[in-house]
Amino acid sequence: TPSRHNLPHRPDWFGKKFTSEEALKLEKRNVKILLCADDAQGAQQLAFSLYRSVPLYDAKTDKKPTKYSIAITSTQQLSDNVTHVGDGIRAAAALVDMPPNVLNAGEYERVVRELFQAELKQGSVTIDVVAGETLEERGMGGIWNVGMAAKWDAETTPRLICLKYSPLGIEA
Repeated sequence: TPSRHNLPHRPDWFGKKFTSEEALKLEKRNVKILLCADDAQGAQQLAFSLYRSVPLYDAKTDKKPTKYSIAITSTQQLSDNVTHVGDGIRAAAALVDMPPNVLNAGEYERVVRELFQAELKQGSVTIDVVAGETLEERGMGGIWNVGMAAKWDAETTPRLICLKYSPLGIEA
């Protein structure tokens, strides 16, 4: 069974080397990375490791954030989804890395709406937000009670965000 430790390209090693102290000492604020691999699978594995190694969110205030642009090439045909999946990896890592005082319920809703902006305009995604006392009225006491334990206002009101995906052109 393949794992990150027994693949020919060793994406775990690649990601660690890229985030090592020597690599992070780059003083550049705009870093462009070109990733080339012999085969499409290897390029994909290395690309995902690389995307995870360059986070979108950094709480350090003593330096300006570095912006990364990543280009991937291979001698074989790559899936068009590699960049989309890589962007998703970075977005998920950013959400996990943000502390609750930065990513409160209101900010999370804003981020979700921003991430799905194109799909919302197309109509392929709809958002239903259940917030505040409506949670308790609909029988969602767990979310309501946990949210009530924190100090909150209109921006940080506990909420449940439901996304519904309906592919365009497909009848339900």
